[in-house]
Amino acid sequence: MTLKRMAHDQFFRQLMSDVTVAEDFFRSHLPDHIQSQILLDTLTIESTSFVTPELKDRISDMIYRVKLINQEDAYLVLLVEHQSRPNPLMPFRLHYYAMHAIDRHIRQHKDNQALPLPPVWPMVFYNGHHAYDAERCLLPLFGDYAPFMQNAMLEPFTLIDVSKEADINIRGQKWASILAWCMRHSRHRDFMPYVKEFGQMLRDLAVHAGDRRLREVLYY
Repeated sequence: MTLKRMAHDQFFRQLMSDVTVAEDFFRSHLPDHIQSQILLDTLTIESTSFVTPELKDRISDMIYRVKLINQEDAYLVLLVEHQSRPNPLMPFRLHYYAMHAIDRHIRQHKDNQALPLPPVWPMVFYNGHHAYDAERCLLPLFGDYAPFMQNAMLEPFTLIDVSKEADINIRGQKWASILAWCMRHSRHRDFMPYVKEFGQMLRDLAVHAGDRRLREVLYY
């Protein structure tokens, strides 16, 4: 009988689908500070994949669920790199798949039951022809805008809260004030008490009757 040689990806997935093998793999390769927070003997394999069809010939993924020491869920995302050379966008790919794992968790729960969000630790298994010398962190991929993106990802997002009257600076803005004002008062069924204030805002902007934006505001 002739034995057909198993493809690299098939061989890797078959072995890593064995929980005993997967547990040993993660004990060998996960950083100590991660292992100290999880219970590897609770490891289970998730029957899902986040790899898009156009990337299946270059990347495959395996997702594992594991319990934290406080019994909350966490995920280990393992990407298997098939290419002979490192992928310079791999840090982005890792964050992409980590967010997919969190999104799947959210869709499996309702509202606040999804909180706190589960930690996700991504890893890459690379077996290329060349040593892995590509960037492994996400922020450097933005070049000179790395500090900008660090703030965007780690600082509180910018909030425009029009539910508070004080947040609508009628005199300090132009069309932005019209937009915020209209959105704030859209929930009021009786608009008549606000007509005078609305007219003053339009006069301040010198809006003429034929202005397309005025028609859109009135229709709204």
